[in-house]
This record gives sequence, structure tokens and C-alpha cells, in this order.
Amino acid sequence: MRYSYFILIFCISSCLLHFGCDSSGARIINTKMLHKINAPSEKDFYHFVTHEQEYLAKVERFTEDSIYFLYVKSDPGFQKHSGSNYGNLLLKREEMQISSLSKSDLISAPENRNRKSIIATNVILPTLNNNEPLMLHEIRRVKDLKEVPIAVKDPVIEEEVRTVFNQFQAAQSLDESVSFLDSTSISYLSTVLEKAKTEDVNELKQFILASEYSEADYQVALFTKYLFLTDKNKGLSSKKLLKEFLPFYALFCPSMLSKSYIEKDLKLRTVRRTGHTSATANLVATANVISQGNLSKPIMQIDFNVLYNFENDQWKMNLPSGYNYLQHQIAQVTLQANRNKGLGIGTKYEPGSGEKEFRQMVRKNIMDTNPSIQIDEQLIY
Repeated sequence: MRYSYFILIFCISSCLLHFGCDSSGARIINTKMLHKINAPSEKDFYHFVTHEQEYLAKVERFTEDSIYFLYVKSDPGFQKHSGSNYGNLLLKREEMQISSLSKSDLISAPENRNRKSIIATNVILPTLNNNEPLMLHEIRRVKDLKEVPIAVKDPVIEEEVRTVFNQFQAAQSLDESVSFLDSTSISYLSTVLEKAKTEDVNELKQFILASEYSEADYQVALFTKYLFLTDKNKGLSSKKLLKEFLPFYALFCPSMLSKSYIEKDLKLRTVRRTGHTSATANLVATANVISQGNLSKPIMQIDFNVLYNFENDQWKMNLPSGYNYLQHQIAQVTLQANRNKGLGIGTKYEPGSGEKEFRQMVRKNIMDTNPSIQIDEQLIY
């Protein structure tokens, strides 16, 4: 009987620990959260909740006994567990407030998911939740604040970017279009020329493979090397060579500068601020997929993002970021091929038949233009 009694006590204790309660029924904070409270970091983001709403706060500083939190003063909160966006905390665009909470009060305030329970913690952040108590749902510690993704709605920035986008679309000359490109775009085009000019083909290949949009850069690099560069223009100064290159690039390369590449149905959907001087425009256009060596068959509307940077008091477009339109087209071939083979689509996209077929198409276009060209073996893959 005594043996059974001890088994019963052990089971009850285990159950209480599993569900985060002590013998009195009070909630117990988990070990990971306890460690972050006792050893805080300015890279910590706290998720405070009610039974319905969620509020975000960032650790600004701390003492031995307390933690000071930065948060948006007028934050109305958002639907509980519907995601998180730390952009407002990092950009500090709105009026911010800093308030402190004791570590002991935080430790005593883990979330109670019983929706009928009364929130009776000492965790109160002035102006949030009508100055009523909050519970602690989660603490996220990031590795690098600079790497935290930001996507914040900003009506003023959206209108400014939309205006620049419309002006770019309405440009009547190449020079006018180029005026809307950021400095990184110009540097990129100069780098393409330098890499294509090099006698070290492996160096050019590594440039392509290291690219975020390697298939787009495969086309740009090979077209530049085999169809644009000549013994005559290779001797030009970098500035003059770039000026000659721009019309060729706009005509033959898969970019936003090519009016024929992305058709007239291109539309801007939304803009999100991604940093103090950066924003992303979400666009939609007709996607064409590689079909027997061409890109002439429209299959669907796809959306893609183009980066804008604020330079010299104006929003400027980042040209290479628009390559993801091409990547979406190419990816459809690989995805369809995998479906035809009965392969499941994993969370991470792996290049396949679409990318290979596109590279073959690029080389065929070059050979059709000039059959005497010999493409270097290192670039045939």
C-alpha cells in the first residue's frame, strides 16, 4: 500500500511539472525562458499576451534585478500568435516608450492558456493593454539585430516608391530609366563587365555560382562575354564601356530595363519598409515558362519583389533584385518535373531541370547568333 502511495505521489508531481504548475496550481516558467530572464540580452524580444492580443517589446538595457523594455507607446497589439514583426521596434519610427519590469515579476508571469482564468500578474507596461496586466508568452533571442527581417507598412514610403515606379515605367529613354537605378545597380553592371573581360573563365564561373540569381547572371555573363565584348571595345575606359553596354543589356538581358521582357501587365501591389533607407516593392506580372527552348508560353501570374534604396533624397530601384521574376519562371519547370516524377516538394527549393534547360537555351541562343563562337567548357554545365 505504501509503495502504491509513493507511485501516486510521483505521478502527480511529474504531471504538475509537465504542465508547468507547482503543487498550489501556480504556473511555472520553463527553463529556457528563466535563463533568458536571469541573463538578459539586448537581442531579446519579448512577446507579452492577454487571452486575445499580443504585444512586442525589446530589451533595451538591464540591471541585476530589472529589465528595461522598449516598445511602441501607442501599440494596439495584434491577434495573438498570428506572427511577429520586429520592424517597428528596430526602426523606431513611431513614438517609443521605455519601462522597466522586475525579473521576479517576469518569472511569475508565464502564459496561462486557460481562457477563463483572470490575468493576475504584476507585469504592466504603461499604455499597453489599457495598463492592465500581461502574461509572458515567449522570449526570442536573435543572433544579429542587423539580420532581423523587417517588413513594415508605411503609407508615406509606399506612395513615394509607387511614384518612382510609375516614373520608371513611363520613362521615354534608356538614360531616363537608368536615372532611377541605385548605385549598387551601376556597380553590379560594372562588375559584370569586368568579370566577363577576364581571361580566367573559372573566375567568371564562380561569380555566376555565387550570385543570388545564378541563372540570370549566367545569361548576362555569357551574353556579355560572347556577344558584346570585342577586341575593339575591351580597350575602352570603364566609363565608356559601361555606356556602350547599357543598350545591349537593356535589349538582351532579363531585367527591369527590358520593356519587352516583362510585359505591360506589370503592376505594383504593395510596398514594405525593410530598413531606415530600404523598401521592398511587391510586383505582379505574367510569368512565362521555358517550353521547348523558348519563353513564349504564359502560364500564370506570379509576384516578385524588387528592392528600393533611398539615395540622394530619392528612392532608387535595385536592378539585380528584379531577377527573381526570371527565377520564378525557371522554377516552374523544375517543380512540374518533380510533380511528374511523383516527388514531394520540400521546404527548400533545389535547382533542377528548369535551371539546366535555361542554361542550355542561353548557350543555344549564343550559337544561333554566331555559330563560330566556342563556349568555354567550364561554362557548360
